[in-house]
Amino acid sequence: MSNIAKTTTTRDAIATALMVVTCAVIVYANWNLIFPVKRVTAIPQQPVSIEGASLKGSSAARVVLIEWSDYECPYCAKAERDILPSLDEQYFKTGKVQLAFYHHPLSIHPRAERAAEAAVCAGRQNKFWEMQGALFKDPTRLEPTDVIVRARDAGVNDQELAACLAGDVSEEVRSHVKRAEALGLPGTPSFLIGRRQPGGTVKVNAVITGSKPLKEFVTKIESALTGGQ
Repeated sequence: MSNIAKTTTTRDAIATALMVVTCAVIVYANWNLIFPVKRVTAIPQQPVSIEGASLKGSSAARVVLIEWSDYECPYCAKAERDILPSLDEQYFKTGKVQLAFYHHPLSIHPRAERAAEAAVCAGRQNKFWEMQGALFKDPTRLEPTDVIVRARDAGVNDQELAACLAGDVSEEVRSHVKRAEALGLPGTPSFLIGRRQPGGTVKVNAVITGSKPLKEFVTKIESALTGGQ
């Protein structure tokens, strides 16, 4: 083998090794975001505020389910499709539990933050839940044009949406993310379950992260309703 061929082979081997190391570093740095269900999150010791959340259900409900979610997250879409409708019928509509929804667009999902901003803007037109449902229908299609189409389907005014997105709405979404980070929530979806306290706070007694069966939600909600831990 000539010296030129040896040099080329060595250079290729080094480039390949560097690529492998770089990929390993990226995966390691984002492990908790890519595989959120692997980490156990501690129950917050202090009551958690639900200020600024989008609310569904009675404000007199004794128990609150706090959700942090991401519109590009497949686990989140699965929860919205397989879990939340049953909880809505059994708990939210009956006044037993109130849902408090926060946005948590992850850094590995490039279109999630803008989708969250659009949902907040829809909320300012009293169309949050319609927009939230429209966005979760297909988490793989959230390009700007897709979001506009979903907004129209949800009954959101185009001009008001554009004006809102050009404003300070990003700060509201970032405040939701900061709340999740302060609580040590590892990824999405994340749910806190607890009893309502005076002053708009929740004493959390259970945490659910990642993709979990409906039975686990029901068990922990029922425990909170009866005052158990």
